[in-house]
Amino acid sequence: MGYRSRARRYFLRLFVPSCLFLAAVFGYAYYSEKEVQNVFVAEREELHLEMGAQRVRDHLGHALQNLRSLTGLQSLSRFENESEQARLEVLSKHLLAFAGWRDSYRRIRLFDAKGEERVRIDFNKGKGTVISDQALKRDRDRRFFSDVFRLNAGQVFISPFELERKNRKIVHPYRLQIHIGAPMFDGAGRKKGALIITLAGEAIINTFLDGLGESARYAMVLNRGGYWLHSPDPRELWGFQLDHGGSFRQKYPEAWRKIITSDRGQFYQELGLFTFRTIHPLDNRLSPPHRGGDVDARPTSNGDGKYFWKLITFVPQSALEARVAGIKWKLLWLFVPIVMLVFGGAVAIATAMAKRREFELRLKEANENLEQNIEKRTRTLEAEIESRIRAETALRESSGLIDLQQSVAAAANVSETPQEALLICLRDIAAYCGCPVAHAYMVHEDAPDLLKPSDLWVNQHPRRYGEFTRLTMATGLCRGEGLAGRVLATAEPVWVTKIRDELDVPRARVAVGLGLKSAFAFPVLAGRDVVAVLEFFSSDEMEQDAGLFYMLLDIGGQLGRVFERRRAQDALSKVGASLANSQRIAQLGNWEWSVDSGAVWASAEFCRIFGVESESRVLLTDIVKAISENDHDRFLKTLDDSRHGCEDHEIECTIVRRDGQRRYLRFLINAECVANRAVKIILIVQDITDHEADRQLLRKLSLAVEQSPASVVISDVNGVIEYVNRRFCDTTGYRPDEILGKNPTEGASGEISSGAYLKLWEKMETGETWSGEVLNRRKNGEEYWEYSSISPIKDEHGLITNFLAIMEDISVRKKYEEQLLHRANYDDLTDLPNRVLSLDRLTQSIERAKRDDGTGAVFFVDLDDFKSINDTKGHDVGDRILIEVGRRLQGCVRKVDTVARMGGDEFEIIIEAQKSSVMIEQAARDIIDAFTVPFHIDRYEFFISASVGITLFPSDGDDPQVLRSHADAALFRAKDLGRNNYQFFTAEMNEKTARRVRLETALRYALERNELSINYQPIVDIQTRRPIGAEALLRWNNPQMGAIGPDTFIPIAESTGLIVPIGAWVMNKACRDAELWRKQTGRDLFVAVNTSSRQYRDGAMADTINTALAQSKLPPDCLEVEITESLLIEGGNVSSELDRLKALGVKLSIDDFGTGYSSLSYLKRFPLDTLKVDKSFVNDVTVDKEDAELVRAIIAMAHSLELCVIAEGVETEDQLDFFAKEGGDLIQGFYYSRPLPLDKFMDYLKAFD
Repeated sequence: MGYRSRARRYFLRLFVPSCLFLAAVFGYAYYSEKEVQNVFVAEREELHLEMGAQRVRDHLGHALQNLRSLTGLQSLSRFENESEQARLEVLSKHLLAFAGWRDSYRRIRLFDAKGEERVRIDFNKGKGTVISDQALKRDRDRRFFSDVFRLNAGQVFISPFELERKNRKIVHPYRLQIHIGAPMFDGAGRKKGALIITLAGEAIINTFLDGLGESARYAMVLNRGGYWLHSPDPRELWGFQLDHGGSFRQKYPEAWRKIITSDRGQFYQELGLFTFRTIHPLDNRLSPPHRGGDVDARPTSNGDGKYFWKLITFVPQSALEARVAGIKWKLLWLFVPIVMLVFGGAVAIATAMAKRREFELRLKEANENLEQNIEKRTRTLEAEIESRIRAETALRESSGLIDLQQSVAAAANVSETPQEALLICLRDIAAYCGCPVAHAYMVHEDAPDLLKPSDLWVNQHPRRYGEFTRLTMATGLCRGEGLAGRVLATAEPVWVTKIRDELDVPRARVAVGLGLKSAFAFPVLAGRDVVAVLEFFSSDEMEQDAGLFYMLLDIGGQLGRVFERRRAQDALSKVGASLANSQRIAQLGNWEWSVDSGAVWASAEFCRIFGVESESRVLLTDIVKAISENDHDRFLKTLDDSRHGCEDHEIECTIVRRDGQRRYLRFLINAECVANRAVKIILIVQDITDHEADRQLLRKLSLAVEQSPASVVISDVNGVIEYVNRRFCDTTGYRPDEILGKNPTEGASGEISSGAYLKLWEKMETGETWSGEVLNRRKNGEEYWEYSSISPIKDEHGLITNFLAIMEDISVRKKYEEQLLHRANYDDLTDLPNRVLSLDRLTQSIERAKRDDGTGAVFFVDLDDFKSINDTKGHDVGDRILIEVGRRLQGCVRKVDTVARMGGDEFEIIIEAQKSSVMIEQAARDIIDAFTVPFHIDRYEFFISASVGITLFPSDGDDPQVLRSHADAALFRAKDLGRNNYQFFTAEMNEKTARRVRLETALRYALERNELSINYQPIVDIQTRRPIGAEALLRWNNPQMGAIGPDTFIPIAESTGLIVPIGAWVMNKACRDAELWRKQTGRDLFVAVNTSSRQYRDGAMADTINTALAQSKLPPDCLEVEITESLLIEGGNVSSELDRLKALGVKLSIDDFGTGYSSLSYLKRFPLDTLKVDKSFVNDVTVDKEDAELVRAIIAMAHSLELCVIAEGVETEDQLDFFAKEGGDLIQGFYYSRPLPLDKFMDYLKAFD
């Protein structure tokens, strides 16, 4: 491998892991931010979708309630066999009046028991049209009749969505619709027909979309088949009827499988985030409760009861990624320069490592040359020994033993390996003794008590003695076992004259069977150690030869020296290799200079360091010349100090080699002195260039870790901390000396159990990376959240040596998440549970009550006249009162109970189930008593009362929404009974609430349906007894409910705000009618119009009256505006608004004086013209002295303020005479006339003419 290839390999080993580490760090930062954004979007989608689904449920619930209300009318069920056209016309008018104002209605069909369509009403833009009998006969529509007519009492029918059809063809433009129906029964419970209502599907879809807010952009509605009922792409709609094949199920099969298997959920796909809810139109919870029990809704003709719609919101992946696009680009711009810096460092380090490897290869080559020289010297020595042995053996040529010994000695000296010498010895001795079989056992290297067979054999007859050879090769011998084992045990030769006498010896039976009769063996000794055993087998019986016996000992010693020589060679090779490795690893070289003779010598490593050939003669001048200019003088001074002072000195210098390469060296200068004079200078040089580069790189990496924005901890494999960076100390408050040497568990909080902590370490010890959120504790005891990532650090063999932990403080993010969760479930002002959380707790309380057979309660608490505080003292004071109210309510109940704020000045209390309801009523009394203590805000003192409505569960119901409706009805009853009390829910309250809802609903459309009218009651001059004006009195006549009194519908109009448009209509019509009187009678008659305090809140009352006067051309002094005492105390812009009215020229009258606050200061402060004495004083004025005295005082006071006095409700002549006597100005009451319609009032005026 070349230098460049090696450098590239080192570069990749350094650069790739560094880049992967950086990518992991930056990827972690990016995905952490992305996760936060995704959590926020997911929670927002959940909330919006829940609001949209609830609106759909409410819409369908009201539609089903209206259906039940219609089918319950007896007038609709008494039409069978009716032939009178008049009766059908009456039914049509009833249906038209009931449903004409509902924009979502498209058609109402009424069938008799035979399935004949008797009445049909079609609606277009809220206007109803009754279809004639001729048209019904031409276009009969019996669809869904059989499905509806077969239902039982209390059951309703709901069809799937479909496109509107006419003559069995789909109408274009497409209009989505749905049908609901129910059978009708007469008083005896017999079926008399069916009622089917067609609803606009777009109204239901739009109700859902209106509740989604910004999530409506990609909202979808699917039917049970996976077809779109609503889609962002209109081309995908209504595939189940238009046959274009498009469906959500086909387009998104994976998403559809998740949606169809659950009623609600949320999941991510590559496309984006899907959030879904399931609406079951047949679910009883869609419909409000009624007196007949729960609705038993029936499905369409399939009858499977699994009819549903899927409501879906979708956030595209592009929208999710757009939220984190900014941080991605910021991280990328930071990542690139760091990678470039790492690239440069990797190139520098790889280059240095490649150069060092090149040097190592050259050193290895030099070592091989050294070994060859040693081998040559060894052979020379062996040759000398061989010649000496030959001279000795020449002296014993006369003896065969001497020849044998000479032969063996020669083999021992010339053989390159011990095995070769042993084989020659086996052959020579076997030939000398006439032994057909000989073998060498070798002592096992790792077990000196064990002999193992070898491949060294003499076998003159392989076929004959093959079995003995195979048995020997398979037989290992222990010390003392068999012939060779006895030799190993005694370290002396052993002679066996007769093998048959020792048949218990291994292999003896086989040897005898093959004709072998005697044997002997001797050891090969290397020093005192037996290294081999040579054994010989003869086919003749051989007696022991003493001369041969002792010669074998000598031969064993000679062969042992072969082993010793081999050991010496191996040891020498190891020493040479160790020296070479030491020089290569330490990069050390030495140079010697004889001062007197001038002789120099340099080691090969020294030459390599200075960049010269190994054989080159390196002079002192060459060394000095190589020293860099910056270090030149310092080196010479150090050399002189060592030479003249006979002391050792050390110095680090930079040299410039002949090839231009700069190396950084450490010099150790030693001077050998005789009589205080240096005779030899020795330089020991170490190349520390790579070490210096590594030291600089290590310093750079250390600074990067130390200054990292994340906490970094390094521990050993046992978890003992060895290093922490500055960020860790700043975060935890520990100094390094306080944490090093300790275990991380000493700084952790109790959030992670010891068992979980051990499992964490078990995972890391397997080489896996662990990451997660941990609750830790600072030195001061403060707990904080951090995200930790712990990875093992492995050496080049893959063994774990340390653990690296990178930790980021995420306390701010966790706190933000907790705040989001808290704000979603708690009221921002009072920190009480809000409507969402209280609904969840109520659901759980109901389940516990049913499980434990206990009784719980829901309280609705409403503050009486709290709005006046907000209007007079400001919302800041009002908010502080609401906070104090929350505290007092919590003090009235147990800790297990829930106090929630529903909004405004309404609170909800959930009393957990208990065996007795006595404590529930006691809690209600405690709440009323809690408000008897005044509220002190700044310098103000407020006396506030509360009304409480109570319902019990599960006796009053087990549905949260139903229970809330019951509690609201009870609260309404408490308000009606004078406030500052509590009322328990009863069935009658539910009926009253339902009537109020019907009244409110009908009142909203009363104006556009011309159901309102004005009657006029004359106001008579008490002196002339002639009418000089009239009071306009509002009347309401509803086709279904008949005449409804003002005392009933006026409070509803004021509470809902409808009084503003109704009041404007009354003002306009009264002014027009008054101008008509003036023209027809020629008299300046005035009209008095009542106004509500609600009309003055927006500051537009003066503009409304000015417009009415301008359009009617009525003179301003012919209009008298009546106000109540309660308006005068509200403050705000009332005073300025009354001044504007006075500036217009109209008159102001205070109505029902004496029933309210009746303050003289109000009469003086405001520009009033007239004071009206309430009817309650007029009734008993002739029989009650106190009332008479009070009325006299009122008249006197009014006249003193120059106010005109009107007596209301005068019905007798005695009452008229009293007011005439006491100085009253005007009279109004039944004595002269009841309130009259406009035409009769005109006749009344003409009678006086």
